[in-house]
Amino acid sequence: MTHFETWQWADFSRGLDTGVDRSAMQSHFEACGRCRRTVQILSTVASMAAAEAANTPPGDVVRLAKAIYTPPPSERFLARLVFDSFLAPLPAGVRTQDRQTRQAVYEAGSYCVDVRVEHQPRRGTTTLVGQLADRDHPGANAADVSVLLKTKQKTIASAPCDQFGEFYLEYRPAPSLRLDVCLGQSGRVLELPLSELMDESAHR
Repeated sequence: MTHFETWQWADFSRGLDTGVDRSAMQSHFEACGRCRRTVQILSTVASMAAAEAANTPPGDVVRLAKAIYTPPPSERFLARLVFDSFLAPLPAGVRTQDRQTRQAVYEAGSYCVDVRVEHQPRRGTTTLVGQLADRDHPGANAADVSVLLKTKQKTIASAPCDQFGEFYLEYRPAPSLRLDVCLGQSGRVLELPLSELMDESAHR
């Protein structure tokens, strides 16, 4: 006995045109127990699918659920520059300073971010190495913290922090840079404006 394809029985169970003589399929259906079981299963699935429309929740319930489970907007804190190695007095006897490397410290509340920026002229890139510390929770695991380096239009580099709050980025210099330090599930973001830190002459 030649059996029909499952997709044909699926259409048959829903009363759709299968492209085959329906009377021939009906005769086969009545004579073949295996195909009857197939049609019964397909009919049950079709009935369940049709009933789903009746289970659509009201629009006001959907809006309420979205309002409950929508994460709150991130709370942003603008960090201030408290130390810049280019502005610090040079040690006695030192006349010049390495213009390829610059260190800075930013603060926002109890958080402190120490960054070191180093230009790589041969590669045409810049590396940024940093570490986040929280004076209120020294030694706290920072593995859920991530950093995003952004221009006004887009993110150009990103990296996770390790458990000690350390991170590393390498990127091609761009104007109007800022570093967003995303403090894990708290939703808080430390915003570090890097434009004042970057030596524009090194980018040209």
